[in-house]
Amino acid sequence: MPDFYANSNDPADESDLDSSVIRAEFAAIALGFTKIAGYSSAANRIPHINAGATSQTTTAGFEFDGTTLTAPNLTVTTDATVGGTLDVTGVTTLTAQPILSSLTASQAVFTDGSKGLVSNAITGTGNVVMSASPTLTGTINAAALTLSGNLTVGSLTPGRMPRASTGGLLLDDANSPTCDASGNVAGAAAATLSGWKVGSFGSAGNQGSVKILGSTSGTATLTTDATVTTVTLDKPFTSTNSLSVTATEGVNAQLNLWSDDGDDNADKWALISDATTNFLAIRNSAVGGSGAVAVFDYIGNLQIGLSTDFTTRSTTQPTRALTLYNGTAPVGTLTNGVTFYSASGEARVMDAAGNSTLLSPHNTEGRWIYDSVSPVTGKHLRVDMEMLVKAVNDFMGTDFVHESEI
Repeated sequence: MPDFYANSNDPADESDLDSSVIRAEFAAIALGFTKIAGYSSAANRIPHINAGATSQTTTAGFEFDGTTLTAPNLTVTTDATVGGTLDVTGVTTLTAQPILSSLTASQAVFTDGSKGLVSNAITGTGNVVMSASPTLTGTINAAALTLSGNLTVGSLTPGRMPRASTGGLLLDDANSPTCDASGNVAGAAAATLSGWKVGSFGSAGNQGSVKILGSTSGTATLTTDATVTTVTLDKPFTSTNSLSVTATEGVNAQLNLWSDDGDDNADKWALISDATTNFLAIRNSAVGGSGAVAVFDYIGNLQIGLSTDFTTRSTTQPTRALTLYNGTAPVGTLTNGVTFYSASGEARVMDAAGNSTLLSPHNTEGRWIYDSVSPVTGKHLRVDMEMLVKAVNDFMGTDFVHESEI
C-alpha cells in the first residue's frame, strides 16, 4: 500500500526500541488513513481519487444506493452496453451519429403513439416538405388531390383557359380560349367547338349569351333568359352570313328541338338532313318506324305521314308534288277550315261542317264515282258517275262520252 503507508524499517531487526522512531512510524500510518474518504455525511456516495491523485474523495450527486447509479455529469469515452432502460432527465448531446437497431435502414424516422422512434417508408426524393408554404421542384404523382385554397400554376398565362396535354400536363398557348373577369369566353382563331353540352349561362333570372365571332366581320349571339333562347346575327342571312350545322362526310346533320326537358318521346323533335338520300326529314320520337312526320326531297316533293324516311312511285317519281299517307280519319266540325287526308289510299277532303268528299273518284273497278259522307244529313251518298253519264249519253244519243286506251 505505498500510496497510503510505506514502512521505514525502523527500528531495525533485533535493535533497541527508540520511542521517537515508533512515534514516527505510527504517524506515517495515521497519515495513510487520512487519504481514505470519510464516511460521515457521505451516504451512498462513490469514493474516487481526487484530481491531484493524492487521496480518495467523494462527490455529491455521484452516488450508488445498491440499485441506481446517479452521476451529475457522466462522460463515457469507450463503448458501453446498457442492458435495461436508460432514463435521461436532462439534455443528451451526441457528438457522433447514433445507431438504433430497432429502426429500418434508409427510412424516415417518426414517433409512434408511445413517443418511441419508428421507421416509415416515404416516396420521392429531396427535402422533407413542411405544411407551411413548401416549394416543390419535382413531379407530384397522386391518385387524388384535395385543395382547401387556390391553386397557382406559375407556368400558365393569366386569362387563358388551360388544357391537359400528353401525360396530363396543364398548359396554354396562343390557341387556348380566354376568359376575362366577367366570365366572357373567347375562342382562338379558327377554333372548333364540338361535343360540348352547355348547361347554363348567366344566373337565375338573368340573361346570359354566347357570341360567335366571324373570321372577318359579323357575329352570331346565342342568348337565353328564363323563358326564351334566341340566336341573333348582326347581319341578315346570306350565302356568306348564315348559321350552319355541318356534319362530316357520310354523317347526317341533325338539329334537335326538345321541349319540357325531353322527358317524353313526344317532346323530342328533330330536323335531319340525310347524308345518303339528301332528304330533309322532320321527325318525332313518339312516331313509330323511323319517327318521320314529314320529308322533303331535293326536287321539291313533300311527303307527310309516312312510316319510313321516303318512298317513291313504282314507275315515275313526280317533282314538286304533295303526298299524303293513310292516318286516322277526321271526325266532327272545324271552324273556318278544311282537312285534306288519305283514307285507304284515296284522297279525301272534309269541310268545316264535317262533310267528307272523295277527291280521287275511282272505285276498286276503276270507274269514276262520287262519294260523300254528310253528318248534316246523316247520309252517305255514293254515285257511280261513270255509269250514270254513259247511260245518259246512250239514252240521249249524244256523243259527250269518249273513252280510249292509254
